[in-house]
Amino acid sequence: TPSVTVSASGIRFLGLPDVMVGTVVLTTEFRTFFGGSGAEHFADLAVDKAGNTYMIGETTSTDFPLSNALQPRYDGGFSDLVVVKLLCDGRSLGFSTYLGGSGRDAVRVKFTAGYPISYVKEPEASVVFSNDESRFVFFAQTCSQDFPVRSPVFQDSMRTDTSGVVVLVSSEGELMKSAYLGGAGTCYINFIDKDAADYIYLAGDFAFDTLWFITENVIQPTMP
Repeated sequence: TPSVTVSASGIRFLGLPDVMVGTVVLTTEFRTFFGGSGAEHFADLAVDKAGNTYMIGETTSTDFPLSNALQPRYDGGFSDLVVVKLLCDGRSLGFSTYLGGSGRDAVRVKFTAGYPISYVKEPEASVVFSNDESRFVFFAQTCSQDFPVRSPVFQDSMRTDTSGVVVLVSSEGELMKSAYLGGAGTCYINFIDKDAADYIYLAGDFAFDTLWFITENVIQPTMP
């Protein structure tokens, strides 16, 4: 039976609930709480070849632990997104930042007219690395009309009370691109993946949407 060893420094419960992050390869290399005085919910994480962990989540904490933050303050609403790089030793942060606007920004919560109603099944893959691991892309949902948009590929503004957002971040924590993605109806991005050439593929669902942009020569150009 393999032995289990646990090491961590400065562990204490900060809020309700916090998240716990760790690695297990026959032995537990580290295990630690991570969060502020509010509530945290993380939807996905990915590990690069060097063993660094990238986490995407949301928080209600105004004192969430930050490091090299591109957005150093909680921007309002019920929750903000948080993007975190935890280095392979489990004791250091490559970066940790808020990301959001003045409305609610969340990893995967259903909304009705801008109000959260329930959590739903988590996406299968919400964090995807580029082939060289120099950047990663993820999706989320927002009610913020002022979500930080950078070099928008799709949309630079919301068309309704809630929208999907697609975000590209470098492995050093730089916001490279971000854009709204949605039409006049409720929009959820459910899946994201890439191919060998680093092209990104998205899939989702929407309802009662007549303003969704449709490319030419598609299988079904209109809603039934």
